Amino acid sequence: MSTISSDRPALVLAPHLLYPTRNGADIYVDRMAREISRKVSYVVVVGASHTLRYESGKEVSRTIMAISKRSKWVAAARTVLFKSHYFKEKFITPTYSTAAVAQYKSDDYGMVLFSYIVSAVLIKKLSISPTSKAIVLTHNDEFKWFKDVKLKSKNPLGKMVARASTAWLTSYFSKRNDDVKFVHVSDSDLAGYAQWLNDSNSVVIPLGTDIPDSPVPPRAPNSRPCSVLFVGSLGIGMNGDALEHFANKYYPILKAEIDPIVRIAGSNPSSRIQTLCQQHGWEFHPNISDEALRVLFEKSDAAILPFEYSTGSKLKLLASISHGVPFLATNEVDPPVNFVFPPSLVSNEPQQWLSALTEINRNGISEDQRDQLYLTAKGHSWGHSADQLFQIFQD
Repeated sequence: MSTISSDRPALVLAPHLLYPTRNGADIYVDRMAREISRKVSYVVVVGASHTLRYESGKEVSRTIMAISKRSKWVAAARTVLFKSHYFKEKFITPTYSTAAVAQYKSDDYGMVLFSYIVSAVLIKKLSISPTSKAIVLTHNDEFKWFKDVKLKSKNPLGKMVARASTAWLTSYFSKRNDDVKFVHVSDSDLAGYAQWLNDSNSVVIPLGTDIPDSPVPPRAPNSRPCSVLFVGSLGIGMNGDALEHFANKYYPILKAEIDPIVRIAGSNPSSRIQTLCQQHGWEFHPNISDEALRVLFEKSDAAILPFEYSTGSKLKLLASISHGVPFLATNEVDPPVNFVFPPSLVSNEPQQWLSALTEINRNGISEDQRDQLYLTAKGHSWGHSADQLFQIFQD
């Protein structure tokens, strides 16, 4: 079995990746590529819109590509028509495949990372050398993801897409005979693939996060109106579902008792999100800079993670605690035990959310509490995630 060589470059194939990075999947892949470049000669990232080169943790070149993604409606129709996988039909276009093959053949890559399981279909086209390590970043449990989509979707086409994608996954895993290693970001994701993978070809490497220079300042007791913050890619259905769940289950009691300021921040907002904000009088902060987001964290008493189902909340939680801001999460978020300590809360009970926010308002958030949250996140930097990848695959 090949191991990772620090003397050879690495190639990252991420057909979903757009710059600037806004959603969790794009951030994950880009940051991992940046940190891996500190350990190999260089890293080339072939995304949906750009080809980047990282050396020693710094971007040294960027080439614009024609965006090759298909629209969601075309991808959905092709998924059903060809009994395929939605991500495959959306991202793995002939244009992208040609670019990936050309890039792989341009150098002697010691490692190739494929972002999402569907990207592994490119392995045969690349004719990967036995001396190269092929690694798939799964991102989440796709079996659970499509089960949730089928359950929650009100659109018949959405349900058909979920069924077809699940069938494609089952077929892929039952027929695969390649020497690919799969990297999951949580134990629960790993468990979702247990029927198909084992310890020899499947590992968990937790997500990282960007670590600010310091946590936000302490919050004095009774010093301002109570406020909460939701941060995420606002064009993604899961985040829209989460905010509707918050509006229907948690917000009514919070508004009646403490009337918190609710701030919604993120990229590419859908009309659905904008309507929710207008209906409830929530502050709306679309497509803001990292600096502006930092200010919102400073103003907020807690980040909210109101997911009724969850396969993409991990980065949101880490972003919150990296700023020293506690979180209120539903049980579906299922954070690591060492992340959960007061004033953060994991509960599906609106009354407990109210009690947690009331306590924060009454007692404030001390410097020690900020530091505890911040230091917890600091052990989960992107550099740490890259270190784990190298330790595992060089053993």
